[in-house]
This record gives sequence, structure tokens and C-alpha cells, in this order.
Amino acid sequence: MKSKSLPLIAWIVLGLLMVGLLPFAITAYQIKANQDSLVDQVQQTHLVSVDATADKVSSYLLGLQRLLRSVADNQTLLTQLQSNLPDELLASTLLIQNEVLAVAIYTNDDVPRLEKIAQKTTVSSFAQSVFQQTSTHSLQAITLYDKSYLVLRQPAIDGKHLTFMLVDRSKLQELLTVPALDGAVLGLSNGQNEIIDGHVNNYAGFPDGLRSLIEARHVGSAADNYLGENGTRQVAAFARVAGTDWIVFSQQPADKAEIARQDMWNTAIRALVAVSLLCALFAFAAHRKIIKPIREMILSQKRLLRIDASATSGSEIEQLRQSFSLLERQIKNKSTLQSVSLGRYQVEDVIASGSMGTIFKGWDPRLEREVAIKTIKIDEMEAIFDRNELVTKLVEEAKIVAKIIHPNIVTVYDAVDAKEIAFIAMELIEGISLEDYLRHYETVPPLQTVALAAAILRGLSEAHRRSIIHRDIKPSNVLLGYNGSIKLTDFGVASLTSKNPESGQMIIGSPGYIAPETISSNVYSEMTDMFAVGVMLYRCLAGCSPFRGANFKQTFKLTRLYNPPAPHTMDPNIPESLSNLVMGLLAKNPLKRPNNAALVADSFEQALGVQRWEAHFADDIPRGGDHAGSVTEMLPVTEIRNMKMANAK
Repeated sequence: MKSKSLPLIAWIVLGLLMVGLLPFAITAYQIKANQDSLVDQVQQTHLVSVDATADKVSSYLLGLQRLLRSVADNQTLLTQLQSNLPDELLASTLLIQNEVLAVAIYTNDDVPRLEKIAQKTTVSSFAQSVFQQTSTHSLQAITLYDKSYLVLRQPAIDGKHLTFMLVDRSKLQELLTVPALDGAVLGLSNGQNEIIDGHVNNYAGFPDGLRSLIEARHVGSAADNYLGENGTRQVAAFARVAGTDWIVFSQQPADKAEIARQDMWNTAIRALVAVSLLCALFAFAAHRKIIKPIREMILSQKRLLRIDASATSGSEIEQLRQSFSLLERQIKNKSTLQSVSLGRYQVEDVIASGSMGTIFKGWDPRLEREVAIKTIKIDEMEAIFDRNELVTKLVEEAKIVAKIIHPNIVTVYDAVDAKEIAFIAMELIEGISLEDYLRHYETVPPLQTVALAAAILRGLSEAHRRSIIHRDIKPSNVLLGYNGSIKLTDFGVASLTSKNPESGQMIIGSPGYIAPETISSNVYSEMTDMFAVGVMLYRCLAGCSPFRGANFKQTFKLTRLYNPPAPHTMDPNIPESLSNLVMGLLAKNPLKRPNNAALVADSFEQALGVQRWEAHFADDIPRGGDHAGSVTEMLPVTEIRNMKMANAK
């Protein structure tokens, strides 16, 4: 079952909303809660302002820390430091917030060594020096060349690296200006009466009680009023910046604060609107600069790996990690192929891979011809099957199939048993599978469907004449050659792994193509092959599977109980005679299905005349010996076989 997780853009939007809107929501609540208070109204209003400013400073710093943490926690980035990916992601980080001037990754050594850095030209001359001299504090305020900066430090998730960020402090200074509190002056201190930013030199003139609360560090915020040096009453307040040792403190003439209360309401509302728009803007920028490139990279890697778009799951970062892992594994495998031989065959490339084996493109030096080599992973299947029995079946089946010489069946050349793997060498078809054709075009024209049906059924007739049941007919096991040939492949490989229905818990096949009697009793016969041909031809005409459910259990239930509409009722361009032939192959009762493939092939040609397959493929359909998708999968069917018969919904 695929894991469920929110996409990366959802996390970014949620983070922006939390960082941007929560402080303002708290501020609005605090203003409303205090507006009816008759005691110390001026003082409380001033305290709310200082609290709100501290919250804004905290939110701003938290946003920077989250941005740096997105780099520090990015496993994909940390494991790909030698590639271009870190450069692109670090550069994208600089675009998220304009005040971010540099982001760097260092080794977590006694003497940190620079691994990667993205920096703006204004700080390129000293950014590295600043990072190397930064203390162990996660947050530090510095002044260089008459300019103020913040330095953030975050250990990476792998414990082997440190991440740093250099930020212009002008945004922080702007937060200490509160126009709504006319006459108020604010300052930012590191908690040791050392001023970082603001318009107040220190809080030494505060009342003794207020200063003691600041120094005690156990009170989050407080306010008091006192007579200043000029005899006017002043309001003083402080609030701690969450997540730091810093405090915001302020002074204001008492007669100015009451006027500011209503202005704060208006400012809070405007701020909420502005922050909402800013969140939307940041989310849009993040999607274009980060999410979209990552998704394009994931799709490119999947196309390169020839895997389905749903082969990886989770968030974009998790999918990227999975696709990188698959790509790394494939590159590693390909790098060793030149020295790999299977028997007398030289392995040249990987065509496809599945849970039960792999298909390689190979070369037979003795006969000087290209071959397709289909492996069966015996070592991984011994937990379920007896090895000697499996190998014996493989060799015997290969001998039988090798005797079939038919233009519509892929020829088997050889079968070999090695220590941990058994394989079949077969004819290499230069072309694409019917699955790839349908994925691109969705349907096959009626006349071409007749040609396709006749070819498949004549090949199947030859196999049935020799008492060979395919067991896994599906579009990926039909190969369409560039020369116009139609070949049925993968004969008997399913039977190598199918177990006795009296004791087995597994059947072989693809949900939607498995006949009702196979689902109920694990029975295979000529009629089960004919049913699978009917499903495949139905999909060719209608563009969809007749029994496709949300999961394999529902698909099996539909296969047993549901009667799909005839293709000609869905598309008037489909001849009714052709549609009726296909529906006859889908009969639930196997005894009502035709069991002579040759006669059915004749019936198709009599319906619309003998047709020739015209192979015209688009340039963007994957090409090149495409046996991909023919690796048979094993499905648990105990629950399906025990399901109660019910009316199809």
C-alpha cells in the first residue's frame, strides 16, 4: 500500500500560514480581550504592542530558521553534494526571502570545511569568513562595515554537516518601528542589557520591579508606569522573543498610548490582508522555483528509468529520494553489465525489471545474434517454491515453447539454470508493446483490432494445439515490431511459479485479465486464455478495461459479477459484429466461451475481412526491444477466493 503524505507545496503553505498569520491572530485576540478593561488600559495596550512586536520578531526569526532547516533536513541534498542539485536548491533558497544574503553547507569538523555556498555579490567578500568565525550559538547578531547582519547556524540531520545563513538585519529593524504607538520607542536586547537594534539605548531607567523581572527570566512579558526625568508619566514594557534569549522593550508617554489602541485594530486588519497576500505570493514563488523543478526532475528520472509515474510515492522530496535511489541502482547495475555473462550470453543492457526477474538485452557470440534474456530470481522465490521443482519446470516449459515456430509467437532459443538464477534466451523484438501503444493512443481502430486479434489468436491456437496455456495474456505481453510483426511473448513463465490450487495461496496474472474461474478455483485452461484476449480486445476498442476497480479485490469482484457494456454501445463507429465477438470472449461461464482460437480468428476476419496491421508509431513512444512489462507478478488470492458472492454495485 502506498504511503500517504502531504505534497511539499502543502507543507510550505501551511508553514507560511502558521508563521505569518498566527502572531496576528494572537494580537487581534489580545487587543479584543483588553479593549473592555478599565484598569490600566493604557498600560495594557502598550504591553499588547510590545508582545505583538516580540511575536513578529519571533515569527520572522522562526521563518528564517525554518528556511535554513529545510536545507539542513534535506537528505537528498546532503547525499548529492557533488552534483548540481545543491547549487540549484541553495540558489532557490536565496529567492524565497530577499534579505537572505548567503546560505552555506560546511562539514561538522573541528575546523569546518566549506562544501557548498550560494551567496549574493554584496557579501561574497566576507560571507565565508563570517561563517567560519560564528560561535556555537544558533542565532547571532553582528555588525560589519557599518551594516547589521544576522547569522543563523543549524546542524544538518546527518550529523556530518553544518548549515549557515547570513541575513540582512534591516527587516528586523523595521519590525521595531510601530507607527500605531505614537511617541513610543522600542529596542531589542540580548537579555544582558546589550542593545541589538532599536531606538532605546538601554532599559536602565525602567522601574526596579520591571528590571528585576527582565533579569529573572521567568516572566514572559510585563508592563509598568513611572514618572520620567522630565516629570511626565511614562509607560514601560518588555516581552521575551520566543525561542531566543532576546527581549523587546519600549517606552511611551502614557497620553499617546490610548489613541494608538484603535489604530492597532486597523493596522492588524491591514496586516492580516497583507500577510495573506504575501503567503500566497511566497507559495506561488515556491511552486515555480522549487516544487515545479523538483517534479520535472522526478518525471525526467522516471522516463529515464522506464518506470510508471506511480512507481514512487510520498511528498516530492520523498519521491525525489526514491527516484535518485532507483537511478543510482540502475547506473551501478549498468556499470557492471559489460563484464557480466549469463551462460554463453553477454549481457548488454537492462530492458525491464520486476519482482520476479529481469529482462536483459544480450548477445549470443556463438550464433552472432541479439537475444532477449528473461531471468527468474530463484534465490528470492525459494521461500515459497522448491528450487529443483522450479528449475525443472523452467527447463521443461522452455523445451515445449521452443518447439513452437510461429510468426506470432516470440521464439525461445535456450533455457539455462545457474546457481542463483535461471533464465530463458529468446527472440529480441525491436518495437514497442501493445501496452505502450494503448498508453499513447488509448484505442486501436476497429480494422487494426481485427488484424491484432487474428494474429494473437493464431499464435495462441498453435500453443493450445501443443497443450500450452499462456496464463498471463495482457497488452504488455504483446509486442508490436517496427516491421509490422505482432508477437505474443512470455509463454509459460507464469506456470513456472503457479502452485497447486489445493495447497497454494498464490495465483499468477494481472488483475482485470484473470478469468472468473481462475479467481474462484485457481483453474487455468484454453478458455482462461480466451477470456484474457477478450479483455485485451475490449480495451483496444473501448479505451478502458471492462473490470478495472479501485483495488485488486474490487477488480476481482467486478470480473466475477459485472457485465460491461458492449463496445459498440459506447462508440457507434465500432461495428456491432466485431463488438459481439469480443463480448463472447468475456462470458462468465467458461463453457459458453469459444475454446478454439483458430476458429475465433477466422470469425474476426469474416466480420470485417482480412486486415493487415499497419505499424505507425509516434516518435515519442519508447522504442528499442521493448519486452518491458512482461515480468509476471504474484497475487495473494485467499481472501478473493473466499469472498461471498454479492450483487455488483
